[in-house]
Amino acid sequence: MKHLFPEARDAKRTALLQAVDNVRATLTAHADASETLRTLPEPCVQALTETGLFAMKCPAELGWGERKPTP
Repeated sequence: MKHLFPEARDAKRTALLQAVDNVRATLTAHADASETLRTLPEPCVQALTETGLFAMKCPAELGWGERKPTP
């Protein structure tokens, strides 16, 4: 599933922060299982994929986030 993030910096930042808020509960709920399994449980993978967070570092030319690390 391909997600297009807004091009404007502030809009992109807002969209990415909203995506993080959307997956927070899922990641928190599966934190212990993730530590035990030493991998991300499927619900976490699905949530990160559906929100586009796995692709936030991919090039904007491909329609993704292209986020740089922030200080």
